[in-house]
Amino acid sequence: MNTQSMSARAIKSPQSQWVKNLTESHSWIGVIISPLLFLIFWAGAVTLFYEEVKQWAVVPQFPVALEQNQVPLQQIVEDKLAQHDFDYEEHLMVQMPSEYDPYYKVFSI
Repeated sequence: MNTQSMSARAIKSPQSQWVKNLTESHSWIGVIISPLLFLIFWAGAVTLFYEEVKQWAVVPQFPVALEQNQVPLQQIVEDKLAQHDFDYEEHLMVQMPSEYDPYYKVFSI
């Protein structure tokens, strides 16, 4: 009976060695490719949320005083048009202040 179990082990040995090699190679491939996948997913996340992160970085992270001088919107637009060259065939967009962004923003589109 002892010889039968030895022959059974001898028959299973190449297959179990093959499974062991596959498992070990799978582990090493995972270790090698993980940093590359991390960089790819990180770059994708940065690209996807770029505008939100940029706005978060620019907006002041402190409360804005409410007793600031009130400037009419027309004056803000005229000041911006005087500061920058503006093609009057383009569109002008004015973003109104909100809870998260307490400033007027003027864009030419």
